[in-house]
Amino acid sequence: MQASSTTEPASATDADTVVLGLFDGSETGLQATPPEVAELLSSGEARRSFKALGLTHAAGKRRLVVGLGKRGDFTAERARVAAAVVRDRARELSTETLCWELPADGDPEVAAALVEGTILADYRFDRHKSAPSGESDGQAKSLERLIVSSSTDIADTVAQAALVAEAVNGARDLQNRPGNDLTPTALGEYAQTLANEIDGLSVEVEGRDGIASRGMGAFAAVAQGSEQEPALITLRYEHPQARSPVLGFVGKAVTFDSGGISLKPGAKMAEMKFDMSGGAAVIEAVAAIARLGLAVKLIAVVGATENLPSGRSIKPGDIVTASNGKTIEVNNTDAEGRLVLADCLCHAVSLGAERIVDLATLTGAVIVALGSTY
Repeated sequence: MQASSTTEPASATDADTVVLGLFDGSETGLQATPPEVAELLSSGEARRSFKALGLTHAAGKRRLVVGLGKRGDFTAERARVAAAVVRDRARELSTETLCWELPADGDPEVAAALVEGTILADYRFDRHKSAPSGESDGQAKSLERLIVSSSTDIADTVAQAALVAEAVNGARDLQNRPGNDLTPTALGEYAQTLANEIDGLSVEVEGRDGIASRGMGAFAAVAQGSEQEPALITLRYEHPQARSPVLGFVGKAVTFDSGGISLKPGAKMAEMKFDMSGGAAVIEAVAAIARLGLAVKLIAVVGATENLPSGRSIKPGDIVTASNGKTIEVNNTDAEGRLVLADCLCHAVSLGAERIVDLATLTGAVIVALGSTY
């Protein structure tokens, strides 16, 4: 999706659908709108309550009116939610170009949130689906363009928000790819492709031999059960004006987790392709930071492997040695994440990382503790 901004009124753009957000208890925003919008509100078809939607047509354009709720309750997160609600309705209308009229205060944070909410809501994973055969298949079109109309120049804000949102969707694409498509090797190749595209970003990928030569006995133990080659993916980015400390991202990327010898229940095991979500987040976050040109020094380490049962698999009761010399007794092979991360964290520290963010999928025990709500 192409995202841009304009200082022209929304009605002057070439958008086929214009969005007007209205706060509860405020008449601001209606002064320059067509009478059809006011009629929509007076009839009750459109409301100012949060997420309420109304549709009318005026001057050759669709007009979507969305309630933003009370101004005092309005935050960037509520702006994202409102944008997502609007995007869903726009899809039903087969909108191609959508223009948001920024609320009167023109808050750049809100503008960024509207862009993010729209792009995130527009996401679809169709990598393995055949292309639609024609308009008669009933599938709505994807949004081609998003315009944010503001009285001030917010071009940089919109561009940065779009970049971040597209990075999130990039991580979603990695997560959604099945295990036979996104192998550890494929994840490493994807990271290398990003490094080839982005100035200042470098990537090194090491396989089974490299992991063993570094003394990463914990990581190697998880990987030994699979025929797929594991990948130790190291990404580096350093801005010329960056100062200390050196930041570190470490991501768990178990591209499929069966549990190993301590096999998981079969129900929902297909979802274990998502056990590489931490690694996906790290790779896309580093790419976004490099594209934004943030003044930081950053080292990222992603441990990619499968965790499968075989005659070579690590067994309950086995003892392995991590790269820092610590011995670890493995009582359950489905605790593979902490083995992979132990060596990756040590590697990040050895490369100079001083402040580390560790990203990994949560253990299933969190559902036992908190249920499915959070």
